[in-house]
Amino acid sequence: MNRAVAVRFNPRAGQTMTFLSAPSESVQRFRLELEPVFHGPPLHRHPAATESFAVVAGSLAVRVERQWRALTAGEEVGIPPGTIHTYANRSGAAVVVDVSIEPGREMRGFFEALHDLADEEALTPTGGLRPRQAAHLFLRYPGAMTVVGPPESLQPVLWRLLAGRRA
Repeated sequence: MNRAVAVRFNPRAGQTMTFLSAPSESVQRFRLELEPVFHGPPLHRHPAATESFAVVAGSLAVRVERQWRALTAGEEVGIPPGTIHTYANRSGAAVVVDVSIEPGREMRGFFEALHDLADEEALTPTGGLRPRQAAHLFLRYPGAMTVVGPPESLQPVLWRLLAGRRA
């Protein structure tokens, strides 16, 4: 495994992310350490990227499409491009999980920008994005992910409106 090149912490969300690959690499690998309070990201999909989770320690709840399952140490799951998913720590104990995203350069930028907001203490009390911040991130990294809810075709317009830009 490559040496860690950056460690980012979001204390409000209960998440530490250690990047295990250089920003220039196509496959982005990182280790997540999730405290029991980590509720996870909203349901989302990566239009062109495959994401995989491999649990190192603890138990990670992963939702793929409509199905939740608990992964324990030694188990992994691969999520193909365009597949609805999320994850959370519901176990009551810390979880360590290795994640890879391919291609992942745009997601790396997205995660770094998200953690910059955490460094600025600009997130919600639970470590999430405020609507305007989310809009700016989704506009800056349009291929990184789409959220489930608003129709994908309308999301760019919604993000521009929320960001205070002309639709």
